[in-house]
Amino acid sequence: MPRIATTLSGDIAGPLTVTMVSKARSGEVTWTSDALAEPIIWRLTGNGSAAKASGVLPFAGAWTMRAMLITSSSEMVMPSGQVTIRAQGSR
Repeated sequence: MPRIATTLSGDIAGPLTVTMVSKARSGEVTWTSDALAEPIIWRLTGNGSAAKASGVLPFAGAWTMRAMLITSSSEMVMPSGQVTIRAQGSR
């Protein structure tokens, strides 16, 4: 399975951007937390070398990310990962 270099713009609850080194032109990022009944979905757009999605992770805790990346030739890659988000004002 290919590894996709992925960065999140921060680790504090609030507006964030996830960036993936990928040829993807489109896709989505789904965030889940045990504290939420429904997932949070961010739309992903890419330029052929990097793909980005922005949105809000509203509170601290453990989050799981699952992405679906689609290239211009309709190939799909589905990376996943976990992150712990801190509360606003925490150090």
